[in-house]
Amino acid sequence: MSKIIIINREESKAMALRLGDHLSNRFGAQTVTVGSNKLTRLGEDYVEAVEDRVLKSDAVIVLIGPHFLEGAWSRDEEQTDRLAIRAALRHNKRLIPVLVEGGAMPTAADLDEALAPLARRAPLTVTETGFRGDVAPLIQMLEQFTSPAQPAPAAPSTGSYATPSGFVIGAAPVTTVMTSEKRKNETFGPDSYELADFGARFAAGIIDGILVNIAAVVAGVIIGVVLSGTTRSASTAQAIGGIIGLVLGAGYQIYFLTRTGQTIGKQILGVKVVKEDGRLLNTGEVILRIIGQIVGSLFLLIGYIWALFDQRRQGWHDKFAGSLVIKASSR
Repeated sequence: MSKIIIINREESKAMALRLGDHLSNRFGAQTVTVGSNKLTRLGEDYVEAVEDRVLKSDAVIVLIGPHFLEGAWSRDEEQTDRLAIRAALRHNKRLIPVLVEGGAMPTAADLDEALAPLARRAPLTVTETGFRGDVAPLIQMLEQFTSPAQPAPAAPSTGSYATPSGFVIGAAPVTTVMTSEKRKNETFGPDSYELADFGARFAAGIIDGILVNIAAVVAGVIIGVVLSGTTRSASTAQAIGGIIGLVLGAGYQIYFLTRTGQTIGKQILGVKVVKEDGRLLNTGEVILRIIGQIVGSLFLLIGYIWALFDQRRQGWHDKFAGSLVIKASSR
């Protein structure tokens, strides 16, 4: 009876899905569950259900991002993430902390008595750019008790998929076939996201623009004061201010998009920028996206308007970087 459970907070959902997809390809789709909310079936007592699924699991992976402990969830006795972690600790399951997006291990002092032992579990760090190499030790460890997926039998004529041979879900009674629709919903890729609407993207851009312009104005004032006692012309000061504005704008996007996929405006509007495979953009890809923004704005903003008519709601800058803008709460 093999089962791998991945627990994640909202900030690390994209990485959780990517890791879940990677493990599913290796060990079988029905072996992996992503999200503690997936441990309960309709009509079940969710406290008992989470306890039961964790008890029957072989490993529980906890993704820890930079804001892992934010909110009251870790002290909410009925919150499913807390229930799953507490159950894994109580039953001495293989509980593996995975540090993502710059996250750090919490100390015992950060946690209450029930979760404090989590701080003593040896963590694994997984990055966006080194994903495959970073997860290799995790794969090797899981292979000690979980067999690689076997080819599935021919699909029945109904369009369902038979359970791969040798794999049995460790949860309470479930069917042994997957409908094609369910399999599609569990597939990791662009089709599993809910794309952000144009209005939310536009509003987020306005907020970010205001913040960057405020910073640029402050920088411009400082430059004006510094140059006021020199022989440099006003046009020189304006040129320097313009360059600083561009640098601030680029730095703002690089800092936030490479870490969380969300600038301040995007956090407020609940949207996120990711690559088509779910990972966050790296610095080079953010720069490509910025270049696309500049190019798109040169032609009556057509590069931005393009997203209104594109099937995947990509503006020119998204196409430059191969990015998607999704709802942060989407799968």
